[in-house]
Amino acid sequence: MADNFEMHDFKAMINIGQVGTGTLEGRITDLRVQELVLNKAIGKMEFMDNTVIRTDSKWQIVLEWELAGSALEPDILALKGSWIINAYLEGFGKDADELDLVGDSGNIELMNHKANEKSRINPTEAAWLYAETITIDPKTVHEGAYKLAVTVTYVKDDKVTPGPMAGFVELDHMIQIYKAT
Repeated sequence: MADNFEMHDFKAMINIGQVGTGTLEGRITDLRVQELVLNKAIGKMEFMDNTVIRTDSKWQIVLEWELAGSALEPDILALKGSWIINAYLEGFGKDADELDLVGDSGNIELMNHKANEKSRINPTEAAWLYAETITIDPKTVHEGAYKLAVTVTYVKDDKVTPGPMAGFVELDHMIQIYKAT
């Protein structure tokens, strides 16, 4: 991920309804796909950015987002709830799948964020930073080309009822899953 974002260098907005008297913005700051591969430089396996993935490889989808604005505290502190992250793969090709995947953490509590951080978009404002990973085991996805979309949904305390925040982002290029020979 880039260390320096420009003011509007983010993937997508998270739509936010009324949550208080101040302003609040939600922004998806990063979406990437990584494959578990041998890093020959250090001689060990690690996740590295890649969108051409073997069917027998473990891989992951990484999503990062933030909340920022004058309503962050105290208005948002009144909300009790969590985030649910879903990924959707739409396949192209005779063996390709359509899959719905859920984040590894399940529900991410709203208060489970990196506190006292600076916004990745506007470093002059405070932000709550979040991240989630969706891990895909080997042989879960058949060979083919895939479009990837990820949703970020805030749900109330019951962990089911949607609340006033939601967003989505599509990966800006296709993922190719291929069978190793």
